[in-house]
Amino acid sequence: MLKRKIHSIHFKRLMFQPHICLVVIMVLCALAAVISLIFPKSGHVLVVLNSDKTLVIPDLFDGHELSVSFLCEHDQINSVSLQAATYTHALTQGEVQFILGDETRDLRNGAIQASSIADNQLLMFHFEPIDLSRNTKLTLTITTSGIPEAGRLTFWANDHQTDLLTTAYDNQDLDIALIMQYGYAKDIYPYSFDLILLCVIFALLLVVAYPSSVLPATGLPEMGKGNKDV
Repeated sequence: MLKRKIHSIHFKRLMFQPHICLVVIMVLCALAAVISLIFPKSGHVLVVLNSDKTLVIPDLFDGHELSVSFLCEHDQINSVSLQAATYTHALTQGEVQFILGDETRDLRNGAIQASSIADNQLLMFHFEPIDLSRNTKLTLTITTSGIPEAGRLTFWANDHQTDLLTTAYDNQDLDIALIMQYGYAKDIYPYSFDLILLCVIFALLLVVAYPSSVLPATGLPEMGKGNKDV
């Protein structure tokens, strides 16, 4: 029993040595980095489909415009996907055109052949990556060319508004939230912030617990100990 207590005390003293704490920090940081690399996120779903509370917006055909504004959370965005609907109708002609821009200029544009769109498809508008897109407000504007009113193309949305995005049809705001997904050229490492926070917390604890071992000597007397030789 005595030996066990001695070993326990020795282990606790060993674990709270400054160099041991530094090693533990390095191991935890390396572990967090490995986990982040093994389980990255390749895209970010903003609004998920809720079958009980969804609706379709007005049909999109020539002469009309759909736009959605959102705040991009990461760099190198390279796609925006919307949940399309055709009422099981097969589109045979025309194309869907898009322009992606920020608050000052157009950044990307492209087109998708209407014949490639299926009912309830997650329709991806793909473009060259935008390098510095983090914390940038972007607007995706969608129009059609060669799709008549009988084409029956629309998009699914949730029946409530959200502060994360704004949807407009012919420049009139809609009180809905489109079902959409963002894609990025680089994987997103969701543990990066946690890794930094972990390092900061352990560093602060180390400084508080062992100030004399971590901080450089200042030549000043320790707190509460004055000069007795006055």
